[in-house]
Amino acid sequence: ELWGLGADERAQLCVLWMAKKHAPAYMEMAKVADEYDRIAKDKANLERTLALSVMRKSAVIGLTSAALAALAPLVSSLAPAVILVQQAERIPEPLLLSILGPATRQLVLVGDSQRPLAAGARPPRRHPPSLFGRLILAGVDRYNLLQQRRMSPAVARLLSPFYPSMTPPSSGSPRPRGVGPPVFFLTHDRPEAVEPQTRSRCNPHEASFVAALVAHLLRIGVEAINVAVLTPYVGQQELIGKELRSHRDSGLPSPSDVRVSTVDGFDGSAADYILLSLVRSNPHGDTGLAGAGRTVIAALSRARTGLLIVGSAATLKAGSRTWAKVLEVME
Repeated sequence: ELWGLGADERAQLCVLWMAKKHAPAYMEMAKVADEYDRIAKDKANLERTLALSVMRKSAVIGLTSAALAALAPLVSSLAPAVILVQQAERIPEPLLLSILGPATRQLVLVGDSQRPLAAGARPPRRHPPSLFGRLILAGVDRYNLLQQRRMSPAVARLLSPFYPSMTPPSSGSPRPRGVGPPVFFLTHDRPEAVEPQTRSRCNPHEASFVAALVAHLLRIGVEAINVAVLTPYVGQQELIGKELRSHRDSGLPSPSDVRVSTVDGFDGSAADYILLSLVRSNPHGDTGLAGAGRTVIAALSRARTGLLIVGSAATLKAGSRTWAKVLEVME
C-alpha cells in the first residue's frame, strides 16, 4: 500500500520508477556514446594516416617542443634517422626518448651547457630534467661553439666569466642610438614591492623609468619591433605594461607595441635593444629569481646591439655570485 510507506521508502520507489521509465533512453545513449567513440577513433586514425603520408614526403620536419609533446606517437611512427634538437637543455628526457627508435642513427643535441636541466640538480618545476643535462654531468664528450654572431662585443663581454672560450664576432656591430654605450647599468636604492593582482615582486620606480626609456627610444626613431623589455617577475611585467599604456596618447609611435616579457618567456628570442628590469632592491641581499644563474645568463644573452639594465647593484652583488661576476666585468 503506497500510503503505508514511509518517506524514505517513497523516495526509493520514486527512483525505481524513474529508472524503469528512462531505461530505454539510457540504453540508447550508451549505444550512441559507443558509436561516437568508434567514429572519433576512426577519424583520428584517418588524420594520422594523412599526416604520415604528407610528412613522409618531406626531407626535413620541424616541430616545436609543444607540438612534439602532442605528436610524439606520430613522430615515432615516422622512424626518423637523424634527430636534431635545439635548446636541448629545455626538452624533458622522457619526451625525447619517446621518439627514439631502432631507425634512429644520429641524435644531435644543441644547447647551453651553462644552463643544463640535469637530473642531479633541482630544476624549476616547469622544467623537468633533460637528457642534455644528464649527458653533460656524465662527462660525455661534447663540442663547444667558440664564436657567437648575435651580440655586440660589449654585450658578449658580460658573459665572459661563464663562457671563457667564446669570442665575439670579428666584424663590428652598430652602436645603439640615443643611449650612449652599448651596455650600461643604472643602479638605484628604491625598494621593491608586491604587485597586488599577481602577488609577484615589482618595483614601481624601475617600471616608470623603463617606460620612459622606451618612450625615449621610440622618440629618436627606434622601431617598437626592435625593442623588448625583460624582467624576471610577472608582477613587474604587468606594471611595466601599464606604464607603457599610459604613454599611448603621448604622440609616440605605439609604445604599447613594445614586447614586455618575463626572462623565461623570452628565452630563444632576441631584440636589438633589451631593457632589463631586475626589480629586487632590499637591505637583505635577497635576489630571488633575479639572482639565479639561469635567469642572469638568459637575460644577458638576448640583446644584439644595446643592453640597458636597471636594478639595485648593491642588492644583486650581495645576494648573487653570478651578478657579482657580471658587475665586476662592468666595473
